[in-house]
Amino acid sequence: NIISNVEIFDAPSMGIYLHGNNHTIEYTDIHHVCKEMHDCGAIYYGRNPTERGHKIKYSYFHDIQSPYALTAIYHDDGACGMEVYGCIFNNISSAPVLIGGGQDITYRNNIFMNLPYAIQIDNRLQIWQSYMKWLKPNEEYDTKFKAVNYTQPPYSEAYPELLTYWDNNPALPKRNLIINNVFLNVNKLIKGNPSFLVFKDNYETKNNPEFKDIDSLKKGLNYKTIRNNLPNFTPIPLEKIGCSLPVIQ
Repeated sequence: NIISNVEIFDAPSMGIYLHGNNHTIEYTDIHHVCKEMHDCGAIYYGRNPTERGHKIKYSYFHDIQSPYALTAIYHDDGACGMEVYGCIFNNISSAPVLIGGGQDITYRNNIFMNLPYAIQIDNRLQIWQSYMKWLKPNEEYDTKFKAVNYTQPPYSEAYPELLTYWDNNPALPKRNLIINNVFLNVNKLIKGNPSFLVFKDNYETKNNPEFKDIDSLKKGLNYKTIRNNLPNFTPIPLEKIGCSLPVIQ
């Protein structure tokens, strides 16, 4: 399934709730959601490590504010296997990214700006008793793995990492890659144990005159300083993000 060129806003809870595999969310503008709920995300999925292959790209998450705990992209309860590329996270009251004990999650070529912290990660499958039992035979995860015959095609071919999921401490977050991202005016980059992430080749700045606010992006940001620090950073096509239909008055 593909969600493309939409604007989602003014919601008390989640903007998009995912189940399944290989969904694509692109060129979306998501803001003013999660307004009344605690512990939720603008995009949410979780509790099933076989639901992989999702891609979120070229989307703008902004002005998501609440007195409750929230996030822009919520990889909840062992969720795995999502790639987030070319997105902007701006003015969010909690962590824009929350990885709840999962694996094989990649954030590449994104911009994080004006945030208390950027990436939150924990090992809940190791430390929370109610979740630890999910990894036992015939419990939550085992049942879901068996339901998709993960040792046989198509799952074994599409997601070969599932074949070794149970072999090397599945409760431990691993292979979560944060690479080639820009962090502008972020108080703390990582909330949680940094060893659960592969964090490399990122650029952090508190005062970049080329990059003042989101309006500078809309006008055409000069990426010179960013490119000096991240030569492989690709500009984000902000002009293509959002609903392409005329606004109905």
